[in-house]
Amino acid sequence: SLEPINCYYPQLDYYHNAIHVSHDYFRWLHERDWLWYMMWGRLTYDPETPNEVFIRECKKRFGFDAGADVFESLKIASRIVPLIYSAHCMSPDHRGMAPEQETGGDLNNFIEERPFDTSVMQSVKEYVAMRMTGRSDGKLTTPEICRMLRGYADESLAVMQRALQAADKPSKELDCIRMDIEALALLARYYADKFESAVALHMMRQSGHYEYYEPAREMTQRAHEHWRKLAELTDIHFHPFLEKLRLHT
Repeated sequence: SLEPINCYYPQLDYYHNAIHVSHDYFRWLHERDWLWYMMWGRLTYDPETPNEVFIRECKKRFGFDAGADVFESLKIASRIVPLIYSAHCMSPDHRGMAPEQETGGDLNNFIEERPFDTSVMQSVKEYVAMRMTGRSDGKLTTPEICRMLRGYADESLAVMQRALQAADKPSKELDCIRMDIEALALLARYYADKFESAVALHMMRQSGHYEYYEPAREMTQRAHEHWRKLAELTDIHFHPFLEKLRLHT
């Protein structure tokens, strides 16, 4: 069963907040998600399709100088949610966890949860145990995952800024993509800080050394600030999201 991105949803624009941001550059959702559908169809047909095929379409849409950077920014930012889901998996189903819609639980949850693929990534508990005993198992560690998340955030924002400067003219579609990139970057930074806070808290509990308390508190406050900014940005961009299957709201 292959289900496209907008399966089960109304095909008119049901999730943008038209009061603050104009999205009248499209009517149907497949028009908004043209690049997704193009990549889905083309890569399914031929996985060896080079990026240039898609970059060429972005150049037509956003201008010759900006097109490649728009594609690159989207490519980088698209790694953020899958990485979060891989490192902190509350459930192998979107009804159990949707990283782009929720906080991922409190710090105790971050300490207790395991990665989606435990053969590739360490959990917070594993990392702390390895650190306290001076061992290593070759898996991706929590600090490495945090560096990746922050790297994707910084790089996608920088490339998007370059695209905005190179664009031939103002574009409502490009501005919509910019807000998506900014939201993903804030989400990445939130999870990176939350992971680091969970590590510090668990280190304090396991070692009994209270010098870890202040880093845990500081990183939690930073995470909360990223989430506040994320909420402000998405409140302007989107309607409240209807999720009746799991959140019942």
